Amino acid sequence: MPHEDATSPIGSYRFECDAEHKIFAVRFEAWLDDDVLKAFYQAAPAFLKSREVRAAVVDFSSLSGLKISTDAIHEIAQQPPAFPDTIPRFVVAPSELTFGLARMFEMMSEKKTKGLLVVRTLAEVHAALGVQKPAFHQLL
Repeated sequence: MPHEDATSPIGSYRFECDAEHKIFAVRFEAWLDDDVLKAFYQAAPAFLKSREVRAAVVDFSSLSGLKISTDAIHEIAQQPPAFPDTIPRFVVAPSELTFGLARMFEMMSEKKTKGLLVVRTLAEVHAALGVQKPAFHQLL
């Protein structure tokens, strides 16, 4: 079931995994605000703990809107990475706004984001990983 933040009931995200290719993904849907972003950043490491992961993807493709403060981006940029820095990490940010915010996060956490790539489409992620048909399943 997708996470729904109590202060932003239409904002949600869900964790998914492609077991064959060992790709972990979080997909944001509907509305994204500071609280939802921070909740995801805190919850993600627990979902990775017992899984062998080859790559991680944060996907903003399904957002209908967002209101993220630079303070929230700065706050999470100062924390340890949500995903191991030993694997490729991707942010899919199709809009100008999400792309800019993702790049801001990347710059603010430069020492911690080696292996982070901000792209516009999932196709770019699949090409970079050499995966043609990933089969993601929602994690509970």
